[in-house]
Amino acid sequence: MSKDIITLSTFDEIKFVERWYELANGEHFWMQWRHRVFQQQCRDLSIPTNNGWQGIDIGCGHGVFMKQLEDNTSWRIDGADVDRSSLERNAIQKGQLYFYDIFDRDETLKEKYDFIVLYDVIEHIDDTKAFLEACMFHLKPGGYFFLNVPACPSLFGPYDVAAGHCRRYTEKMMRDEFTDFPVDVVDVRYWGFTMLPILALRNLVTPKDRDPQETIDKGFRPPSPLAHKILKSLMKFENACIKRPFKGTSVMAVCQRRS
Repeated sequence: MSKDIITLSTFDEIKFVERWYELANGEHFWMQWRHRVFQQQCRDLSIPTNNGWQGIDIGCGHGVFMKQLEDNTSWRIDGADVDRSSLERNAIQKGQLYFYDIFDRDETLKEKYDFIVLYDVIEHIDDTKAFLEACMFHLKPGGYFFLNVPACPSLFGPYDVAAGHCRRYTEKMMRDEFTDFPVDVVDVRYWGFTMLPILALRNLVTPKDRDPQETIDKGFRPPSPLAHKILKSLMKFENACIKRPFKGTSVMAVCQRRS
């Protein structure tokens, strides 16, 4: 059961694909893989995770990454989303949950946070410049953005449409998002190299006219427990042997706001 949700904005709830929340749990290989890449990135950049920083996960959804941070760092993390039903599924213990449109720029949150998490968010946004400007309002000078997005534009297909993606990214596209901001792009890296043929196959077998809920189900849920074990083995192999692949199915970035 989630904790109380603080309402900072008044608007009609914006719903995401319900099936995603049922599938994207902490046991899913992709959710674990993303967190492992984040941990490696922090180690590579000497970003401390035992210093009591406070951050906010914008577009936090049901909070799988927030829970991973609570379990593996000393950070405190709040969550904000425009989908109230996803917040109601969120089981974080330390932080606060906000039903909040960041464009409202609540003064109590101005430059409050040491870091902002935007994991698999900006690919859903048409006007990313306006969105990132609103995010910047909440970040302290010297604070960090942590971002993850789907990669490889040539893989854009029916799954992306069902998930509400506007685009898939290259490393350059990720860097270009911050060209007009007082931000230094500290690190950008691909991950999921071994998943590239699997996503290409997914595009080939996914009908364009399939119901979005079913597309998410078939496209994100491993077809069997054995398949899930194999995908976890791919994760372990890549993390151990290909730490900085030249391509991948996702791009992860760290940016720092200038002081």
